[in-house]
Amino acid sequence: MVNFDVTFEALEQEWLNLTREAVSQQRWSDLDLVGRWERAFADLSGEVALHRDDWLGGPRTLLAAMRVQNLEVPLTAAVAWLLRPDGHHGLGSSFLDAFLARFGVEADSDKPVRIEVEETIGDTRADLVVRVAGSTLLVESKVHAAEQGEQLDRLAARWQHERPVLIFLTRTARDPVTAVASRGQWRQWLWSDIAADVRACLELGIPHSAGVEEFLQTLEIYHRTNGGPVSDAKTDFYLKHWRQIEEWAALRKDARRVLEEALRGLVARASDALVPGPIVVGEQLDSAAWPHISVLDPTWRERGSVVKVSVAWNRGQLLSSSGECWPSTQRRSTRSNCVTRSR
Repeated sequence: MVNFDVTFEALEQEWLNLTREAVSQQRWSDLDLVGRWERAFADLSGEVALHRDDWLGGPRTLLAAMRVQNLEVPLTAAVAWLLRPDGHHGLGSSFLDAFLARFGVEADSDKPVRIEVEETIGDTRADLVVRVAGSTLLVESKVHAAEQGEQLDRLAARWQHERPVLIFLTRTARDPVTAVASRGQWRQWLWSDIAADVRACLELGIPHSAGVEEFLQTLEIYHRTNGGPVSDAKTDFYLKHWRQIEEWAALRKDARRVLEEALRGLVARASDALVPGPIVVGEQLDSAAWPHISVLDPTWRERGSVVKVSVAWNRGQLLSSSGECWPSTQRRSTRSNCVTRSR
């Protein structure tokens, strides 16, 4: 091998030059990326500040928080509650009058009103039946559920002896698919119609309970005629910027590793700083979900125990969005009298 050493040194130098250039380029690339992130974060922070007054999230109403905003049975029960002229809602007969007028039934305040929820005849159940002034109004309520087999025909047949006004209550005025024999007999009613009638009652200045407002808000938010998702400022912000947000969130794994390495390094750094004073002990650093680093001195005692001050962290939740996301300082006690300096 002639001039092997010379050739190898030349190749080595060339490789080192290429490596340094690549590292330099990567560094500038990283700096440029960080700069763009900082500018983007500043822009997003400014956008958040503009929405500070409505920076809200989660369910929009109490009924939504209870997860009943789309359940037919509790919603229909609320309608029945509003229809009672003597109900604690405080609206008197105003909502009942609007309901009867909508379906062409003459109201008579001198006649008693009977309201039944989930009335059953044979194998068929009606969601709501209202009897007033010699008239019967039968309501079948739907939110998202499909009709059961021959459901509307069965309802019409079971109550036909009362010649009821048949009402199909839905979100979108969809045509009933199980009204074959009873085709053309069903009148449409929308949840948004109920909201409109309740809103009209309130605009008359009629005193009313907080429950009326809650039910009205739930209908207006979650059962609008035009449908569509129910959102808020926080959700809209995320949907608008989700790529950038997720790019930053992906850094959590590396950042968690760096932070934990720094925490583990406290053992050596604190030991050096406190010599010849208190003892620094790293406890459960490799095996437990809650590693901690403690500073203790045999002279620190309380009720027979050695007192120590610890920095602890939840390994699984470190830098998470909730829970024990950041190291905490804790005061602990130990019965052990044998303590040694940890390095």
